[in-house]
Amino acid sequence: RSDAVGRQLLVYATYLGAQGDTQVSDKGDGNGDLGFGIAVDGNGEAFVVGQTYSATTTFPGSGSCGAFGQTNDQGASSTNVGFVSELNAAGNNVIYSCYIDGSSNATAARVALVPGCATNCKAYITGSTQSTAAQGFPVTGNAFQSDLGTKAKGFKSNAFLMVAGANGASDDYCTYYGGSGDGSNADAGLDVAVTAGGQAFIAGATFSADLTTVNPEQSAYHGGTNKTSNAFVAEFDPTLSGVNSLLYATYLGGGGQKITFPTTVAVGDIASGIALAAGKVWIAGTTGSTDFPVPGTSAPAFQSTNHAAASSGAPATAGFVSELDPSLSGSAQLVYSTYFGGNGFKIGGLIGTGDGAIDIAVNAGKVFIAGGTSSTAGFPLSTNACQKTDKSSGIFGSVPVTAFVAELDPTQQTPTNQLIFSTYLGGTGMGDLARQHRPRYVNRRPN
Repeated sequence: RSDAVGRQLLVYATYLGAQGDTQVSDKGDGNGDLGFGIAVDGNGEAFVVGQTYSATTTFPGSGSCGAFGQTNDQGASSTNVGFVSELNAAGNNVIYSCYIDGSSNATAARVALVPGCATNCKAYITGSTQSTAAQGFPVTGNAFQSDLGTKAKGFKSNAFLMVAGANGASDDYCTYYGGSGDGSNADAGLDVAVTAGGQAFIAGATFSADLTTVNPEQSAYHGGTNKTSNAFVAEFDPTLSGVNSLLYATYLGGGGQKITFPTTVAVGDIASGIALAAGKVWIAGTTGSTDFPVPGTSAPAFQSTNHAAASSGAPATAGFVSELDPSLSGSAQLVYSTYFGGNGFKIGGLIGTGDGAIDIAVNAGKVFIAGGTSSTAGFPLSTNACQKTDKSSGIFGSVPVTAFVAELDPTQQTPTNQLIFSTYLGGTGMGDLARQHRPRYVNRRPN
C-alpha cells in the first residue's frame, strides 16, 4: 500500500506447502517445497509455481484441482514434482493447487498470465522434466511434442509448456519441448511470457542439436564443440494442436568456453528472462561465449565483446540482452543484441568468473535487467548509481558477488548513450543476486 508505513506495508505473508519429504532416511536433505515463480491477476490473486516433495501430506488446495493434478505420483520420496497454486487476494485462502506430476520428477520454473486478465485466469507455466508420459507427466492430446525427447540418451530433461485452466479445473495444453541432449545434459524452460491473444513464448537453455525450429533466427546448435548450452526461444499457440501449435522456435548462442585445468569447466548460454513488447521478444541471460550473436540490425551493441572473458580468462561470463522480431526472417530477426558486464574475477590466476543477467522487463522502449556480477572493475555503472562499490565479502575462494540493476535505451545509436542507469546492489555478505532462486536443470535420475 502506497499510503502505509512501517508494519502496515505488509499486506500479508503466508506459508505455502506441506511437510515435504517425510522419509526418515532422507532427513536432513532439505527436501521441502520451493516457490520459483509468481504472477498476479487484476484482482490481486497470486499464482505461484515451484517444486514439492510433499506426497504423504496433502499440498494445500490440491483437492480443488482438476483430476489431472490432485495427487503426487513422485517415484521416490527424494523425487520432486512441480506445482501451481492460486491464492486469493487476501492471502488467507488457497483457491487451488495442482501437482505437475511425473515419477522421474518435474519442476515448474515460471508462470505468466494473459496481460490484463482479472478473473478466471489461465496459468501458463514452463519448467523441465525427466518424466515420460508413461511416468505420469500430464501431456495433453493436443501437444506439439507428446513425449520426452531424450529417452535414447539417459532420460535427461526436456522443457515444457503447460496451460492450467481457470481455477485449475483442467489441463488445457501441456507439451514437451526438447531434443536428445548431449548425453550429460539436455533442455530446460526457465521463463515464460504471454501475448494478449494467449500465445506463449518460453525461453531457456538447450544442449540438444535436434530441437525443432520454425522460422529461426539461428537454425543450428552452436555449443557442440565445448558441449555447452545455447539459449532458445519458442512460441506456442495452445488453441492449435500438434505440430501446428509451435509457431516459432530458434536457437540463440555461441560456442561457449571450456577449460580443462585445474578442472574441466564448460560454460555456454542460458536465457533466464523473457519479455514481450510491441510484437518483439526480449530475452536476457548469461553467456560464456565470445562469439555470442551481438550485431543487431537497428542499433549497435552497448558492448560488442565479452569483457570478463577477455580480462579474466575462460570460462568467464557476461550478461546479454537480445531483441528478436519473429515476423522477420533469418538474421534480420535479431533487432538488437549486446553483452553486458565488467572485467570479471580470476580465481587463483586460473579460472575466470564473470557476470550474468537473470531477469528482464521492458517499459516504454526502455529495457531493465537485473542479475549478479563478480566484476569489481570495468562494470558499466552509471554516474547516478546508488551504489558504486561491490561490498561482497566473497564466495568460492573470495569471489565477490553482488546484485546489479541496469536500464538501457537500445534505440540510441551511440552505445555510450544507451546506458541510462546501472548500479551495484548488495551488502557485505558472501554474495547477492537479483532474483536468485532459478531452478537448476532437472537432469539427474531420482535416487
